[in-house]
Amino acid sequence: MAPFAYQPLRPQELRILELSPGSPEDPLSGTLVHKRLSPEDSEVPEFEALSYCWGDQSQLELITIVTRHTIEEAQPTGSLESGNIGIGPNLAAALRSLRYPSQKRILWCDSICINQKDLDERSSQVQRMHFVYTFALRVVIWLGPATSWSTFFMDTLQQVEAHVKPSHYDDVRDTSVFTFYTSITQGSSVISDPDPLRLNREQSRALESFLALDWHQRLWAYQETVLANQETSLVRLGDREISWAKLKYLVTYMYYLDHCYEYFVDLDRFVKNGERFFLKAAACESPLTKNCDSCMAVFYLTTDYQCSDFRDKVFALRGLLNPAAAERMVVDYTKSAKEVFTLICLDLVYRHKLLMFLNFCNMDTRPSWVADMNRPLAGLHIGCDSAARSRTSARLVEDDVLEVQGVSCDKLSCDPFVLPRCNSLTPLKEHLGIFLGMIQYLTGHGLVLEGKCLDKLIMMINFGSLWDFHQGRFDPSVKKTRKSLQEWRRRIRDWMSGIIDIDDPKVPRQERDSAYLRSINTSGPAIGYCRTSSGSFARVPAASRSGDIVAVLLGLRNPIVLRPQETPGYFQVVGPCYHPDFANSEALLNGDFHGWGYVWDSNLMMLRFFKDGRSDRWTDPRLDDVPLSEGFTEVSRNENGHERPLWIYKDPDPESSRTYETAYDPRMSEDSLRSRGVPIERFRLI
Repeated sequence: MAPFAYQPLRPQELRILELSPGSPEDPLSGTLVHKRLSPEDSEVPEFEALSYCWGDQSQLELITIVTRHTIEEAQPTGSLESGNIGIGPNLAAALRSLRYPSQKRILWCDSICINQKDLDERSSQVQRMHFVYTFALRVVIWLGPATSWSTFFMDTLQQVEAHVKPSHYDDVRDTSVFTFYTSITQGSSVISDPDPLRLNREQSRALESFLALDWHQRLWAYQETVLANQETSLVRLGDREISWAKLKYLVTYMYYLDHCYEYFVDLDRFVKNGERFFLKAAACESPLTKNCDSCMAVFYLTTDYQCSDFRDKVFALRGLLNPAAAERMVVDYTKSAKEVFTLICLDLVYRHKLLMFLNFCNMDTRPSWVADMNRPLAGLHIGCDSAARSRTSARLVEDDVLEVQGVSCDKLSCDPFVLPRCNSLTPLKEHLGIFLGMIQYLTGHGLVLEGKCLDKLIMMINFGSLWDFHQGRFDPSVKKTRKSLQEWRRRIRDWMSGIIDIDDPKVPRQERDSAYLRSINTSGPAIGYCRTSSGSFARVPAASRSGDIVAVLLGLRNPIVLRPQETPGYFQVVGPCYHPDFANSEALLNGDFHGWGYVWDSNLMMLRFFKDGRSDRWTDPRLDDVPLSEGFTEVSRNENGHERPLWIYKDPDPESSRTYETAYDPRMSEDSLRSRGVPIERFRLI
């Protein structure tokens, strides 16, 4: 039989597969019907949407398809077009498993229902993909055929279900809350289970295998499950089925049990896969996930997910944006990945006045300022704001040249020292030797490792993440989870003097040398340790080199490393960095806090200032004497007990009704900073 010839779709139409009944060994066949899907007009056909992995496409299987026309488009002869479509083995297995023995099943699956060879149709259908998964009767998640462990795993789920009741996700506490059939206290968390289950080796291995399935890593599956009806959707593994609602809380509970880690084949991979599952399950419960105002917010959550077409790093998330942001993202498979990523970055510049995408750049790509979404987005998650709630006025000045504003703060005076990750493969004593070698490399014989110099080194090593600057230090109920400056000073002095206790059993675990070494973050984009021309230190990308500059840019929370080019004023983006001297807006506001101390408020993602005899505040005391521009008023909004500062603008012209609210401090605009003598420069990024 000839290949199937798709008939064009009309606006707001989609194809739905009527899967013919049959026994497992029967050939696959079905009918494609054109239906109008227009929720705005209350036109929503009944169908189930399939979520699955395409998998290997080298050995295609055939499904025989017939097109049935509606009355309006019936052919003069009344004939039906038919032909074969090649589909991957995983989809073929899914359709055989899902078809009914004696009646048709109404499904939507992208491989069959979209003409994949027609780029225009593919673009227009992906543009409306969120409607498919939002308005389907249910989403059927196909995890794959039965395996050696799948039956045992599904049996284990039934055992766990008899122990734990359905959970709910607590947005405030950012965790799943469980209730147990044996519990007196309602709303217990996993750790307070009065009679926790213990998984044996076979159960643990089955959980590990389940979390390693390809579907969990598929980027499109993230949007499909978040948009799905959480109560009606089903999960199918071989011939076993469970509701998605049950699977979410049962697997989350199992993952967070107290495991015997020797049971797992690859513990690191198990932990990573489990966290990925939990984040997806949590996203399904949070309404905020479906109302993001920019792609970057979703990119953080989905950076480890995979897709075969790099453009889908953007397109696969469109359904999670709010209507205004989604409207600006036009799905177009005729554009290259570079063009798609560039448009996303420029949308952040022009719509949101932010430069956060610079944290995900790759200097080997051109232009260097466009986020490289072809690789996992490893952001720099640090508690600081180098730009003090400023906004950028960046703009394209030439093809692929972005002009940004900021201050050149320092210069790297050496190539970076890259400290390897502290893991079980490297003996701790050897790792400590490498760590001390790094200190010697940075300090040499010209710096005295005492006082402010030592403190800057400690701040740089820890990205400033110390107990001295943690909001929990004021709350007696918060467990101390970070080391203080004083503790690090003492420990480094001991190490430099040869006093070492790598794993002395007489020393409490949290006070051992190993605890300090393992607390150092050696992952992410800033894994290099550098000395700077000012006599300070910086955590920088491994690709940094001596002579690169450290700049603070308006609209970017952390400093960034730039490489000067031959043409003055032009720079290549190397990547994000941490510099202890400029972590808290010192480049724009100086370092005089007028007697106020500060900690990082992780709830509001901004500095919280404190002073004896005064109420805590979230507005910067360094701006107390700087008047607001005409028309602006400062207000605050309570967010979960925290006062977030905001600014409201009302046009002074009595005939104008123009007014708006902003989270950017108008005193931190480029013009305002220049008027106060801040040496703002313009950097042209290539």
